Amino acid sequence: MTKNKTTLLRENDALRDEAKRLLRRCEVLEAELDAKKKALAEADAGVSELNKLVDSILIMLALSFGDHAEDGTATLALPSVKVDEALKNYDVKSSRTEDGMFGIFVTPIPAESEE
Repeated sequence: MTKNKTTLLRENDALRDEAKRLLRRCEVLEAELDAKKKALAEADAGVSELNKLVDSILIMLALSFGDHAEDGTATLALPSVKVDEALKNYDVKSSRTEDGMFGIFVTPIPAESEE
């Protein structure tokens, strides 16, 4: 059985409308993906900056308080830290003094009473 011309034209129009709808959806998804890629790149840059900050703090700790070898190597052994436990039990603040030094203030967080 063959379809008449009108039926074929309607089916063609319906397919074209569906293709346009799918194309618009792809454009929306592509814009969302671009936004997420940008946010990820910004987050990666932030992580990189945090890594540099931590590395510089470790360098200054080792240079200030470590054992120094003749070749300029500074070695400082610190106990391992349980991050969640440390953050739960201590509050830390830092500030820069007028002479360019950093002050680091660690204060115990009082345990919640169990009543």
